[in-house]
Amino acid sequence: QTFETTEYIQSVQVDVNVDTQGDCNYFLSFSDGGEVSYARLAVATSNSLSYNIYKDITLNNILKDSTDFISSSDVLSGSVSTGNTGIYTHTLYFNVPKQQIEESGTYTDTLAVSLSEGLWNDIENAVSIESQDVVFSVPVASSQSISLENNNFELSGSITKEMGVL
Repeated sequence: QTFETTEYIQSVQVDVNVDTQGDCNYFLSFSDGGEVSYARLAVATSNSLSYNIYKDITLNNILKDSTDFISSSDVLSGSVSTGNTGIYTHTLYFNVPKQQIEESGTYTDTLAVSLSEGLWNDIENAVSIESQDVVFSVPVASSQSISLENNNFELSGSITKEMGVL
């Protein structure tokens, strides 16, 4: 729930299936979702929630598009030596910052996730293998909270109070 007071970080595993005869370097890049400076937003009608995807559980390194790579902290990458074909698993971390109060609904954003063969720091010579749109969705449930305080009065019988429409 986005209105919670503690962070909830969701880990997501991404598998890369490597089927090659020789050595292979590869990297995954993630579009910015159409937002400036990777201030990614998930949208439901006219409301939005900020979120981001990270390379590390400490939420220090935002995963970026290949056109914005500055360091290895911006990318998920791997290296496979000859004869080691198979599935290579990488973990990314999805986080919606705490205490965003928005209407209930399903908030979504579409990111392009691209797999390229080559070195992340040699984009000019990298070969694009595949790109696919991935929809991130954040469900926000409706919630109501009622608090009754003890005002040091004695209760005899019952009291009815109109609480309005929830």
